[in-house]
Order: sequence, then C-alpha cells, then structure tokens
Amino acid sequence: MWKTWECISSLAGRTDFIYVADSKLCVSDTMQYISGRGGKFITVLPSTRREEKWFHDYIQGNEVNWIKAQVHGSEDAFEIFESPLLSSEGYRIIWVWSSWKDSTDHDTRQKAMEKSMNAIAELNRKLSGRTRMKTREAVAVKADHAIAEEEEEMFRQAKRGRPGKDTVYTRSVRKRFRVNVNSMRENIAYDERCDGIFPLITNTDLTPEEVLQNYKYQPMLEKRNEQLKSVYSIMPVLLKRIDRIEAFLFIFFAAMLIEALIERSVRLSMKSGKIRSIPVYHEGKNCESPTASRVLSLFSGVQFHRLISNGKIVEVFQPGLNTLQKNLLKLMEIDTERFYLPG
Repeated sequence: MWKTWECISSLAGRTDFIYVADSKLCVSDTMQYISGRGGKFITVLPSTRREEKWFHDYIQGNEVNWIKAQVHGSEDAFEIFESPLLSSEGYRIIWVWSSWKDSTDHDTRQKAMEKSMNAIAELNRKLSGRTRMKTREAVAVKADHAIAEEEEEMFRQAKRGRPGKDTVYTRSVRKRFRVNVNSMRENIAYDERCDGIFPLITNTDLTPEEVLQNYKYQPMLEKRNEQLKSVYSIMPVLLKRIDRIEAFLFIFFAAMLIEALIERSVRLSMKSGKIRSIPVYHEGKNCESPTASRVLSLFSGVQFHRLISNGKIVEVFQPGLNTLQKNLLKLMEIDTERFYLPG
C-alpha cells in the first residue's frame, strides 16, 4: 500500500493529502511509513486488532456518548464516538455506528442462526432412522451443540419359530442420539450491542465527523473506476507504471469524448431539423434523445466484402444501408458516400 501512496504523492507533487483506503492499509509499518513522510491517512481498523475487542467488551457494561453525524448524499443515519484510547501505534480511533450496517449485521446473524437450526433439524432427521453414525463422537463431529442420548429397548425371540406362550425373549438396548439446540442468549446479546459499529483509524487532526465524511466520499471515487469495467467493459491489464495509467485513461477519455460528440451531433441535427424522435429502439419504437451506444448498435451488423482471385480484387460488395442507417449518418453529418470503403 505504501507504493501506491508514493505513486499518488509523485503525481500530486506533495504528501499532505489525505489518503483514504480499506483495511489493507492498516499495517503498522505502512501507517508509520506514510506518517513519517508527512502523509495523512484514514482507514478501517481490522477486526483482528485487539483495539476492536477492547471496545466491544467496553460497550457491554458502559454507556457510550454517541454523537449524531451528517454525511452528504447519504440517507443512512450515523453516530460517532472518539475512543479514549489510542491505537498501539498512537493514532486516533473513531468509532462509527451506521443504521444500514446495524440492519445488515442483524439480518446476517439471523440468517446464520436459521441456517444452523435447519442443519440441526436435518441432522436429527438422519439420526432418527437408520444411520451410519453409531457413536456419540461421530454425532459430535456433525454438530457443536448439546447431544441427548436415549436408550431404546428391543425384544427379540431367543429362538426361531412361531411365537407362543412359552416363547423366550431376549432384551437388548440400542442407543439413539438426538441433537438439542440451545440459543446462547449471552453471546447473542453481546453481538447485538456491537451491531452497526466499525472503527476508523487516522493520524489527521480532523473532527470525528470530518473523518467520517472523508471516508464515505471514497466509494464515490471507486464507483467511477468500477464503471471502467462495468459500463465500458474494459478488460483488466497490468498497470504497474504511471505512463501506462496515463495512456489508458487518455484512451478512456477519447472514447467518452467520441460518444459525447456523436450524441451531441445527432441531437442538434434533430433539433435543427425539427425531428422530435427517431425509431432507434426495437420494433421501431421512437426515442427523443438517442444515446451513442444505441446509435452505434444499429451499425453493428454492417459489413463489406472483397472477392479476391489470384491476389487481385475482383469485386467489392459494399454494405447495404437501410433508411434508418442513412438518416442517422446524415444526423451525424457523415457523407453516405464516404461511409463506403474503396475497392
């Protein structure tokens, strides 16, 4: 992570910007490296850190003075609390409660409990009939719950033949196992007190609310990067050097610029020609504001062919354009004749 920070520092020409990242940044050496060079960071404290375990234990029997916080553009409710204890590296820890995470944590725990109950019920069903699990230890491997052991009496004739008044029976006892489920209410109550909270660690001098606002702004930036792959279907490449990133983003910018110019040209031509809509959708449905992707898709099947014999072009078969395609070329101010390729 410190290499990424160094690249950004080189691009920005300074080190005093706030570097916001996920929990992979929360490594002592990395945080101290950034802080030692004048950098600022905000990141998530991993659940494996003892600071989180301490706070989870602390809130079980102590009241926390949560303060409401506002995050621009979010409909979720937030509350914040700055920990009285610093991290082991000496950095501030800001605890955040989120209404969305509170609901998610509750639902996740409930689904896990329901899944476990269904699994135990299925195990009991298997234990009630013929089963390969003949010992208590075998059943214990299948479930970490209380196991009830029952004895079932069985009587069999000592000898073969039709039973009568003098028939002798032998008594045998067969063990049956049943898995009982007991909810651990203390553990559930412990987890419920921790629903919705997560810790941020920072070396900035920002207020707790400003720390949260800076952290929540990060996904907006990541969403734009995600659109490179989702919207524009750009394949992953190895972008290890800054010049590769610059070239890649320039191509991306050029593609967006071309799309914007296509849409602008078509819509301005429609406006000047007083054309309210054109049938670019399936089944000839009209559209008042055609997008570039829709316009380009209408030309996806256009092809031309060359007939070659002995290395010489015998004939060129130009694409056959329909009326809609010709009209779109005019709206884009492209000469139809220039659209055809030379032989």
